[in-house]
Amino acid sequence: MSNPAGRLHLLARCDRWVLALPAEPIERVLSAGGELFVRTDEGPDGAGPDRAIVVEGTCYGIWDLGALLGLGPQQGAWALLRLPTPAGALPVALRLTACLDVAALPPVTPLPQGLFASRVGATEGVFVLRRPPAGVEPLGLRLHLGRLWSEDELDGTRALVAAAQDARRRMLGRPSPPAAAPALP
Repeated sequence: MSNPAGRLHLLARCDRWVLALPAEPIERVLSAGGELFVRTDEGPDGAGPDRAIVVEGTCYGIWDLGALLGLGPQQGAWALLRLPTPAGALPVALRLTACLDVAALPPVTPLPQGLFASRVGATEGVFVLRRPPAGVEPLGLRLHLGRLWSEDELDGTRALVAAAQDARRRMLGRPSPPAAAPALP
């Protein structure tokens, strides 16, 4: 694990935990309310979200961080990010309970990789919260965003975002962009 000390992280509440997400891929945070959802007929077969959120013209595949980690569905805030993947940045909206702060982390102690059984490797370490909010654990967890999703889930999210973008263009009466020309030999 790289030492995250000094790097900025979004500290977000998810159920009774404070989770630290690296700040670099996060575009913005939003409180819940007033979102425009686009339902699609095409979505990953149970592997990912079935809808997208549209914010200022950009479609993001919706994921609930609590559900990903087995903590149950969350409500209250969104972290909008461009998740770096080998196929390019993927717009993802993570639903959280609340966004608390953006700060550098205190020292992080590595944890066993299976803390959240369904997301092996997603939890990189634990840190002590100096002033934990009421109702949360006194320890925070640092997440590795690249390990939260499987390749199939990322592919499904990419397909969903493309379908949502096409559905939004149709709603607005705009044509879809032309397909890329095949490469010449």
